[in-house]
Amino acid sequence: MEGRIDEKNRPVLTLSVNERPVSCLIDTGFNGFLWIDDRTAHRLGLYQHGQIYRSELADGRPAEFKIAIGKILWFDELKNIPIHVFQGERHSDFGALLGTRLLIGNVVLLDYNWGVISIRLPVASDRPSRPRD
Repeated sequence: MEGRIDEKNRPVLTLSVNERPVSCLIDTGFNGFLWIDDRTAHRLGLYQHGQIYRSELADGRPAEFKIAIGKILWFDELKNIPIHVFQGERHSDFGALLGTRLLIGNVVLLDYNWGVISIRLPVASDRPSRPRD
């Protein structure tokens, strides 16, 4: 999978969510799968379950979200994942954040020199000489 570094030096990947393209900001501070604003969720036809959850954003502001189940295309495989649907005013010009839960088990290369992102499955030579602490 390939993405790009945008003009503001942000890592961006276009993901297929419910068979529609969604531009996602890769956010390593978010440990879920996807965080989508309610306007984007509506456009994608995501059904949001009733319970409202509360969280805190990286800047300390409170946030409310619901959970929806969406279908994404990840390495040519369709996967159903839980998606955090943000309730309220959008805090960024991105309708979606891609979190670390999707990145776990993959090798992620952010090449700011060439402005490209590569996400791939690991190979044996990627293994470090000693386990991480």
